Amino acid sequence: MNVSDMRMIYINLGEECNFSCKYCSQKALITEAAIHKGEDVADKVVNFLQDISEFRNSSSRLRIRFTGGEPLIYFDKLKQIVERVNRDYEWIVITNGSLITDEQIEFFNRYDFHVGISNDGPNTELTRSVNLLEDSKFLERIAKIKNLRFVCVLTAYNANYKEVLSYFKEKLLPYGKVPYVSLNPVYDTGSIEEELIRFDWEAFEQSTRHFFDSITLETFSNDTPERYLLIRYLNRVLEYFNNPTMLEYTGCGADYDTLSMDSIGNVFACHNTSIKIGDLGTPLEELQAYFKSKKDFSRHLSENCVSCYGRIICGGSCPFVGEQSRKLYYCRLHKTIIENVLNTLVRLGMCCHE
Repeated sequence: MNVSDMRMIYINLGEECNFSCKYCSQKALITEAAIHKGEDVADKVVNFLQDISEFRNSSSRLRIRFTGGEPLIYFDKLKQIVERVNRDYEWIVITNGSLITDEQIEFFNRYDFHVGISNDGPNTELTRSVNLLEDSKFLERIAKIKNLRFVCVLTAYNANYKEVLSYFKEKLLPYGKVPYVSLNPVYDTGSIEEELIRFDWEAFEQSTRHFFDSITLETFSNDTPERYLLIRYLNRVLEYFNNPTMLEYTGCGADYDTLSMDSIGNVFACHNTSIKIGDLGTPLEELQAYFKSKKDFSRHLSENCVSCYGRIICGGSCPFVGEQSRKLYYCRLHKTIIENVLNTLVRLGMCCHE
């Protein structure tokens, strides 16, 4: 971990949330009120975020991502950090959207925020209790967000790429918004409900193959959710070829180019845990030593991981996903996706040379 290589900083504003999603990874990983949830922001946090830009090697903008809990519960604190830091960073917030106001949207647009709305498309009410995309007033409101994304968790309830993207297009296109959707396989960090991972493997593998087979070079000529989705995967492959040593670290970058902290400067092993490993006064070498002492924070989790081509995209997965979950569903889910992604990239590459 080196300040000059820093790519992403997570700021956990507090663990309180007004939803109770079935797959929430924090249920098992945040076991105490370790995250500071008061409204105050430490000067050392602001100073750190201001100064770090001077030490980075990369020409790309530093990403600052606000998390919770539900971050909009702590909007005043988020706003305070952004205005006090006053840097041209790539500001990001992932929210369930239930508390968002027109005033907040105006603020996000002013600072060029990337706003991710968590929604699982079809059957969202089964995983998140309520589906806000069924509310036309909510759709009208979020359509005002300049950089709008949707963060979708792939479970047994929505395991069909085509159906998921079709749902978002049906909801957003009438409002003039192309829905950019990321589909992230569900994580089991110790508290998952079995029904979420009871996949119909034959149906999922067939529908995934048909979806990726339908992608052509024309897909890249239009602004579509299919194009956005494939480019996300393509960027992951390119990252690997540009920096093969990234496979020596965790897929999330927690032990390499990512820092997770709260608003008073406590530093955590991950933005989804309450494992405190120091604070902003702790030398980076000592923070790095924590990860080196934990074999779980290594991409070489097993012989299967070491020899698996899927690591190019999945990165060895989240260290908190146990071996049993990997065998039960996680690796098969990822491999199905990765095989189709790589086959599609090869097929389109051959088309370019014909």
